[in-house]
Amino acid sequence: MLTANPLFEGMADVFLPTAHGGIAIADQTANALFQQAIAQNRDNRVVRSIPVAAIKGRPALVIQLLPLRRAAHDIFSGADVLVVATTVGTGATVPSPNVLSGLFDLTPAEARLAVELASGHSVQEAAMEIGIAVKSARTYLERIFRKTETSRQSELVALLKSAWSFS
Repeated sequence: MLTANPLFEGMADVFLPTAHGGIAIADQTANALFQQAIAQNRDNRVVRSIPVAAIKGRPALVIQLLPLRRAAHDIFSGADVLVVATTVGTGATVPSPNVLSGLFDLTPAEARLAVELASGHSVQEAAMEIGIAVKSARTYLERIFRKTETSRQSELVALLKSAWSFS
């Protein structure tokens, strides 16, 4: 890590220093994804979003790794990746599919399904609404669970509704 702003530095319960100026995430599951994303960034330079579960006293986060390209290297000399941590607050409305795609690396189809589920539809109703087979919807839902680190539909809906403040 080359530099951090005061807000980032205040997240000592989330980010841990490692050898040679590196960082890790305190949450083991999120850290595995984070370290994998850092390693993959050396080759494919893809934006990655990593969910971090809420803990007592701190809301859930989405950590995004943004590869630096072209002129950004002039501003962030010597850096390859910009790490952004965004808290997921409370709310009652569902964000747009585009926002969900950006926050959780959902495909467009997964994001549309997630919006339908968060709007109160069953998997069957959501599949019919977006024009896909129920079997496909269940496959998408498993991928959505993996990408959002949720395991039940109610958990997913609560997380998605809390992400409204980003849209």
